[in-house]
Amino acid sequence: EHRRVLQQFGEYEHYIRCRRGRDRDVADPAELDSLVLLDLGQREDGVQQLETLVRGGVKAADVFLALGNAYLEAGRLDDAVTVLSEGVQIAPAAYNIRIPLARAYRLKGELARAGEQLTQAQPPASAQQAAAAYQKLEASLNTEWGALRLAEGRLPEAAAVLEKAIDMDPNHGPA
Repeated sequence: EHRRVLQQFGEYEHYIRCRRGRDRDVADPAELDSLVLLDLGQREDGVQQLETLVRGGVKAADVFLALGNAYLEAGRLDDAVTVLSEGVQIAPAAYNIRIPLARAYRLKGELARAGEQLTQAQPPASAQQAAAAYQKLEASLNTEWGALRLAEGRLPEAAAVLEKAIDMDPNHGPA
């Protein structure tokens, strides 16, 4: 399978070097291939490879996150909840898994469960730092809180939290 991906994308080696620069912790070639396929719009092939990794017993939270996000994009909400929940079991402190899990619950109409995940995604006070990565995480978290509040019909709270999300986004700045 790895060779098929290499042959399918002539710029694969260059792309892999760029991808590895972003994802230094991805060591498994099959995992990297699946991420490349997803990035290049080959969702079905990428999902199949990720599903194969999960069935094969891989216990890497990023695999579950990538598969859960792919399921979300495809509208497979039940599958997304299942896979992202497994990812949370592997890495309970991984905020980046809880946010899409909350999104899946919200889209399913399970607003209380979405709120539970967002509450657990809040980093502890000692972890708050001004780094761009943290700001992006908090912006994403606040965006999802805003979407949840909108779904609940709580418009003033939604507006406040969405404004906070815009303010926290390091690529945007204060509203």
